[in-house]
Amino acid sequence: MRLKNKQFFALKASLPYLKFGVRPFLSRSRFLEYCEAFLEEEELDFLKGLSLAVPEKLPEGDSCEAEYAGYETALRNAVALVRAKKKGIRGDLFLRENTGKAADEDMSSLITVLQNAPDPLEREKILDKARWTRLEELENAHYADLDALSIYCRKLLILEKWTQYQPDAAEKNLDNTVMALEKAAEDRSV
Repeated sequence: MRLKNKQFFALKASLPYLKFGVRPFLSRSRFLEYCEAFLEEEELDFLKGLSLAVPEKLPEGDSCEAEYAGYETALRNAVALVRAKKKGIRGDLFLRENTGKAADEDMSSLITVLQNAPDPLEREKILDKARWTRLEELENAHYADLDALSIYCRKLLILEKWTQYQPDAAEKNLDNTVMALEKAAEDRSV
């Protein structure tokens, strides 16, 4: 039998501090390698399955995952409403069902900041900073458990996303995107 709290505490305490906008010392893949020594296979698979996308079926209950998925859905719904209004179309057609506490959250101040952002990249940074802030709020209640590790993993995913946005890599990123789109179009036509 494993002593879960001690295992989680030892692993979490050994991880480097993450700060929004600062390149992480640890990659997600390296983080998962560290976790192998501490976690059961099922727990490791859970962390490997995490992404920044909202799952098709939102988790239920009061879990950390349910709360974060609810927040992410509320955030995306607020952005969808603004975009639809800008285009003069019905926004309710694009909303996802939202469960949990975040359904009633007021996103108006965040939307105002987004609308004043000078470009799409800055808007994306504002959205990720909002996600980061929510993860830190959740982290306050989860220091030495699997939820704490899932929060850490999501923060790594956000930071890794931004390491791809290097100005000197813009042309390469564009080429990769075009090639991926061409391949997808080719696959659909076959």
